[in-house]
Order: sequence, then structure tokens, then C-alpha cells
Amino acid sequence: MSNFFYSKRFFVLLAILWVVSLAAVLLLWFSGNGLSVRFKHQYPVPVQAAQPSGYGPYGYGVPMGTEFWSQNKYFNLLAQLYEDGQLLGPGDALHADIGTRGGGRFSLWTDGFLYFSSSDNNDPRTNGRQYTLVLPNFTLINWSLVILLTTTLIFGFRSFRSMPETAKNRCLFWLSP
Repeated sequence: MSNFFYSKRFFVLLAILWVVSLAAVLLLWFSGNGLSVRFKHQYPVPVQAAQPSGYGPYGYGVPMGTEFWSQNKYFNLLAQLYEDGQLLGPGDALHADIGTRGGGRFSLWTDGFLYFSSSDNNDPRTNGRQYTLVLPNFTLINWSLVILLTTTLIFGFRSFRSMPETAKNRCLFWLSP
């Protein structure tokens, strides 16, 4: 059975798994708006709890309870805000721009607050529109990354074991302090 891990069949299966996991990561990460609803978390924005942000006449802040999400700056860049099904933006805007310029700007902050303005700068508490915060489901991306990294490590280990001794010594020389 131990010979199976060094056989050509195992190498081909590993290569197929690596390509599939790479394709899954790229598809899930870069498809943005193309992701279907089942690959996203949707949070209705409780506009009745919104309060003026204090940065200008158009900005409002509302607690979303998304602290778990907001801790990573790069994840915030992928947040999307919809007003009656229409995508708002730009996202990741400065508080001052949200409050003074409005126009649908928004930002999800590490305190779990969503700071936003409506598309036409009306008060979102009274304009009757529905707002939805949409965040990608990173569980799928994380599992795809785990598979991708695992197969990459196995490829590297397998390649290292089959290298001639002189090549191994050169690789180890670069790793030594």
C-alpha cells in the first residue's frame, strides 16, 4: 500500500485534485457578483436602528453584529450593500465621504457597524427602502484553500524525495541559516 503514494496513479489523482481545488478557489474568490445566493450570507439592515453618523447630513450607522467578519480589512472589501436589490457603492468609503457626499457609499467597520448612505441621500429610516448587506461565504473558499495547500505540500514532498542528492543539497543549503 505504501507504494501507492509514489505511483503514477496517485500523482495523477493528486494533480486532478489540485487543479479542481485551484479552480474552486479562483471561481469562488473572483466571481464577485456572479456568486449565487447560496454562496453568500445575506443580512437585512435594520434601518429603524440607524443613527446619524455625525460625519455629515447623509451618513448613518447601524449595528450589524458582524464583528467576526469585520476583523479582516480584506474581507470588508468584499462586502456588498443592496438598496431594494440595486447594488450600492463605492464600498469601503471613508466616514467623512459617506456623511458629506452620500450617494450610496458605505463601509463595514471592525466594531460591527455598517456606515452607509442611501443612493439619493434621503434618510434611510424613512424612505421605505429595504437594505441588505451581503457577505461571501468563506467556508467554501477556506476548504478549497486547505485542499489546495495540502496537495501542494504533497507535490513538493514527493518532488523533493525524487530529486537527485545534489539538487536536495542545494535546496537545503538555501534553507539553512
